[in-house]
Amino acid sequence: QALVTIQRPFIEAARSVGAGGRRIMFHHLLPHLIPLAAVLMLIGVTGAIVADGFIAFLSFSPTRCNWGTMLSFAMAFPGPSGLVDTPWNVLIAGGVAISLFTASFYLIAIGIQAATENSSRATE
Repeated sequence: QALVTIQRPFIEAARSVGAGGRRIMFHHLLPHLIPLAAVLMLIGVTGAIVADGFIAFLSFSPTRCNWGTMLSFAMAFPGPSGLVDTPWNVLIAGGVAISLFTASFYLIAIGIQAATENSSRATE
């Protein structure tokens, strides 16, 4: 993305008026790359949340309390009848919580990406 941004006409215009490399980097290149880094970070956070919940669901980290351990405990403990009676209220709450939390990060990332695409079109 940095190589594509360097080839844009406003970078060439800045070079033609005598802007140095440091000025081009801090005033023209970085403002176009920071939103991309934010989008990639938010998508990475989404993957980390799902991975952490999955690891906790598999009981690899049983001492931590999160939505994955909540789902794991709901599947493992017997119900009032002595049989494995799945408490659906716990399963649905944990599953919906993980889904909404990761969806919120993903939708924020999409919003930032759309906003930066619109602003980069306006600056060209």
